[in-house]
Amino acid sequence: MGMAASQARFLTLTARKSNTEYQGQQVNQQRTALANESANIYNKLANMEVPTVPSKTSYNSSIYSFKDVNGEKYSITNIANINPNNKNEVLVKIKYNTLANNAAHYNIGSIDSCSLKKADGTINTDASSGTLITTYNSIETKYQLTKCVTGEGVDGKKLPSEIATATKDKPQYDGGAWYFVQQLDDEGKASSAGLYIHSNELETKKDANGDAVSYNPQYYTVETNSTPASKEIRATMVQNNNQRYTSVKLNDEDAKSIGLKEGGEINLSYEYGTDEDAYEQAMADYEFKKAQYDQEVNVLNNKTEIIQNQDKRLELKLKQLDTERQALDTEMEAVKGYLKKNVEGTFNTFG
Repeated sequence: MGMAASQARFLTLTARKSNTEYQGQQVNQQRTALANESANIYNKLANMEVPTVPSKTSYNSSIYSFKDVNGEKYSITNIANINPNNKNEVLVKIKYNTLANNAAHYNIGSIDSCSLKKADGTINTDASSGTLITTYNSIETKYQLTKCVTGEGVDGKKLPSEIATATKDKPQYDGGAWYFVQQLDDEGKASSAGLYIHSNELETKKDANGDAVSYNPQYYTVETNSTPASKEIRATMVQNNNQRYTSVKLNDEDAKSIGLKEGGEINLSYEYGTDEDAYEQAMADYEFKKAQYDQEVNVLNNKTEIIQNQDKRLELKLKQLDTERQALDTEMEAVKGYLKKNVEGTFNTFG
């Protein structure tokens, strides 16, 4: 290799080494940025508040309660004094259940045909009472029927207003009559419970050819739905010598607003236990916060994993650049040797 060629090669190698070192600096800067980002994620994880499971004992307190004439329970969950001159004049939070009656319908089962018979055996769907006989696969089931009245009559069972209201717009119930249905056992004894059915449901169904077909008659009943509720009302609490409340006095308006028939002084029951509603709410809050915490931790862990993978790729690239730099150093040393020999040869020629 001549002097000019050696110098050109040396300059090329120097440029390549400079570029390799520059790329290495860029990689190191990227790894530094990733390290800073990873540190920020770690600090965020370290500063996150870990949800704590609520302790049930934290919700133990004195619980006062009473029941109405129907046995429905009312619980006093909070008592706040509102009159500094009378410690018994308070604002109480009362938890209770609101009750509502609603019509519900049932499909007791399929039948092939049915008939309503009077005592003399004749079929008459306008009878005030009788026996309903249903058949399904040749198996008979017998029911005792009592014709309902819609008013205050005494010649039959009164139809509940909830059922009358819920079914008044059904076109298939135009005309006809309502019956109270009680299934009969083998001895002909009627069950204590019963349902309501309309006479239009007792008409045997037929297909286009006039043949009887199986169907599911609709029976109705009245169900009472209970919904939790709470309300703050003014009251007067009566204490005994041990400073324990023994009764609560409510005025008529406030008493009726929570479903009681009237106000007055009501005796209280006392127990020391857990406010289950408050504890369940605390557990629900905990589960919600824990879900949020777990989701955030997963997001940060995923970000950390991505950063680690990026850093590994940059580390591998940096090793490749370092190997290339070492190879360039080796070749540059060789070119320097050629240049040195060329210089020495030139001076020795003219020496």
